Amino acid sequence: MSLPVGTEELERIGPFLFRNIDAGQRITTDTLLLAEFLLPVHPTEKTIELGTGTAPIPLILCWKTGVRKIVALEVNGHAFRVAEENIEANNLADRVELLCEDWRELESIYPEGSFQLVVSNPPYVKKGGGRISPHPGRATARCEIFGTLEDLVDTSTYLVSGDGRICYIYPVRRFFELTGALKQRGFGALKVRFVHTGKARKATLFLIEARRGNRLTIEEPLSL
Repeated sequence: MSLPVGTEELERIGPFLFRNIDAGQRITTDTLLLAEFLLPVHPTEKTIELGTGTAPIPLILCWKTGVRKIVALEVNGHAFRVAEENIEANNLADRVELLCEDWRELESIYPEGSFQLVVSNPPYVKKGGGRISPHPGRATARCEIFGTLEDLVDTSTYLVSGDGRICYIYPVRRFFELTGALKQRGFGALKVRFVHTGKARKATLFLIEARRGNRLTIEEPLSL
């Protein structure tokens, strides 16, 4: 299968051809940072991404790791269809399973503790915290329309196995909200990396890997 060319852009992710969409969820620096932060991923580390967009992170993991099973979830229909094209065109359907679902429904699909790695680059804008884009793709990608931070943490801590890990990227303004939600469910930050963008003195984003317990490592900050 080849990828059709329309208003969308075609680009490369390692050996794979990737179709972007001109509105909504695109590959961003945040996506690339999160994908690198996850590494290494063991081949047997069953992985689920909550909100895959057009599936750049599964393609990156298939390129850079030997991971055998990735479930990639996307609720937006247009982004999901492009993700399907990206996976099929690169012959990765045996490694990447796509689901068009709301992450709040996953407890009815998977048993508790089904995954060793849960990852998400979620919407950053808190529900009720800003203007919602009139474009459905942008709105879904940027605002908490299909689930809040609390919903994401609930689902993640349900899905992850006893020795598994949860990885997110979020704006720094939501750091204590997120770590508090994780702590309430018995999870602590194993490692945190703050990201400074442009000329900003203060970090704007952070990457976090959480596990059961309360261990913490602050990694060297990134300046972009």
